[in-house]
Amino acid sequence: MSIEGYSVDAQTVPFSVPWRGSDFALVRATFGAKGEDRHAAEHLARAQTADVLSLGAWHLLRGDATGEGQAEAFWRRTLELEDAFGRLSLGVRVEPLPPPAAPWDLPGYSFALRAFLTRLRELAGRPCAVGGAARYLSSMALPGEVVEAPLWLLDSGPTPPPWERVWIQTATPDDVLQLDRFAGDAADWRMVFGLGAMPPCRAEGGDA
Repeated sequence: MSIEGYSVDAQTVPFSVPWRGSDFALVRATFGAKGEDRHAAEHLARAQTADVLSLGAWHLLRGDATGEGQAEAFWRRTLELEDAFGRLSLGVRVEPLPPPAAPWDLPGYSFALRAFLTRLRELAGRPCAVGGAARYLSSMALPGEVVEAPLWLLDSGPTPPPWERVWIQTATPDDVLQLDRFAGDAADWRMVFGLGAMPPCRAEGGDA
């Protein structure tokens, strides 16, 4: 059974996201060491009102702060959001380092991601998905090094790397910035985030 949903950069996306009928909503909550998305709660509230089955929060990883510090900032914000919306699925997004970053900066960024995932696992005791461009994630040599990331949300191809539980972006509406639509196997979602984060799909009916 396939499920579909959106990942949004809540700072730049308007509130007209077509949440109705989506199985999950992933909303950016934090970025870097101190940045917070001021619209995250409103997007989650609108998704909840639209009966989205699973809500989640994600962090945009920066290369100018420690991975541990970013994980702690993300977790603090996640706890605040969970007070309002209940348990959230967790994610982190990586992007190519902006200029004037040099190729030799990449190992440090990869290390920051590993540190982020390790610290978040210690704090949250639950898994975290990793999102980003397939080719960029491949260049970070993540599959053999980051065992804490059991689900990959890839927003470019052309073909996915040989990783398990890979979800590929299916569309990005031209009129909305930073709104990514993903589709994948519901069993993968349950395996990663648990039944508490993903109720039985509407199409299945009954208990999973």
